[in-house]
Amino acid sequence: MVGAGRTELATTVFGKDKVLGGKAILAGQDITGLPTQKVIEAGLNYVPEDRHLHGFFKISDVAANTSSAMLAEKEMGRFFLNRKYEREITQRHIDEFRIKVTGQSQTAGSLSGGNQQKVVIGRTLSTSPKLLILDEPTRGIDAAARGDVYSIIHELRKEGVSVLLISSDMEEIVELSDRVMTVYRGRINGEFVGEDINQDRLMAAAFGITEDSEVRA
Repeated sequence: MVGAGRTELATTVFGKDKVLGGKAILAGQDITGLPTQKVIEAGLNYVPEDRHLHGFFKISDVAANTSSAMLAEKEMGRFFLNRKYEREITQRHIDEFRIKVTGQSQTAGSLSGGNQQKVVIGRTLSTSPKLLILDEPTRGIDAAARGDVYSIIHELRKEGVSVLLISSDMEEIVELSDRVMTVYRGRINGEFVGEDINQDRLMAAAFGITEDSEVRA
């Protein structure tokens, strides 16, 4: 997804902002206006654009960050935290995503930007979403970590998880997307598939220039 207003659209679907109109349907279920926890339970999770403000707990350790989205699950324990299960889940994500840590007890805020992002993605995937919204997932991370995030996206697609990628990086969108929606002034104004996905078309639509607008002009 490309264009101004895309983040607001995603956070509204995720239950963080007030719905002004329209419907959000996930696997046949109307999730419009539901609280965030209910949206997560329905099978949608969201990796925010700014991980420092909304993505993770800097002063908590890697294990606590990875498991925080699962605290309501019975496997985590009803009265006392199931530390063994927490360690298993955390280690699985560390291994799968190649997160560079000194140990699960390392403070999340001390990790590099790329490894912080992997922790955030691991936390959202711990809820086994049907749809994962990734908002600028490679912003502020190095080339190696960017490649790892791309690999995660490709693997999710193979596993049947739908990914809604929001990005201002046109090359990234072209490389990773099967279908692209452009947003202009808060509204979807274009849809591109296959060979129509190219930087020129996407950039024009992101600024409100589409075939329909050219015809009207």
